[in-house]
Amino acid sequence: LFMPPEAFSHSTPDPSWDAYGLGVTLIALSTNSSLTTCKNFNELMVEKSCGEFEKSLVAAIATLKDRDLRTLCASLVSSPDARMTALERVLQKRLVSESAQPRWKFWKRFTR
Repeated sequence: LFMPPEAFSHSTPDPSWDAYGLGVTLIALSTNSSLTTCKNFNELMVEKSCGEFEKSLVAAIATLKDRDLRTLCASLVSSPDARMTALERVLQKRLVSESAQPRWKFWKRFTR
């Protein structure tokens, strides 16, 4: 379920595969959807190879109300380069927001 389509074409694994898995996880959790009705790995492999699984991802993403989450999920399940760019953007936003905001006192208790 969490393997990118290129995994079925004997590509060499790289970090973008993990980003894809993260995207599928976010979509499944955010939409409370199983994303497929496949009963076994062979059915899933066919669904991924022919693009049917990607269609179910697109449909699930469309149901998300939060625009930023929709954009992130769509990026994480697109091309390998787009996946990594999306993760870099998230990291950059996090670094910027952390430097702009003081840490919570509650959090400080656990980081000493």
